[in-house]
Formats: sequence, C-alpha cells, structure tokens
Amino acid sequence: MQINKDRDWEALYLANDTFWDHGEASPGLVDYL
Repeated sequence: MQINKDRDWEALYLANDTFWDHGEASPGLVDYL
C-alpha cells in the first residue's frame, strides 16, 4: 500500500482495513513496559 494524503484513514481504521494495526502491542514495547 502506498501512502496517499487523500486516503480517508479514519474510514480505513473503522473498516478494519489497516496494515499497521496487528491487534497487539509490539514485542519491544511489551518488553519495555
């Protein structure tokens, strides 16, 4: 997916069509906390 300023990021998030959200915290963040 190419980043595009014209994308409706809110609509993508609400439709669960996101490449960045894996449903859990990153392992590095978990280790840090």
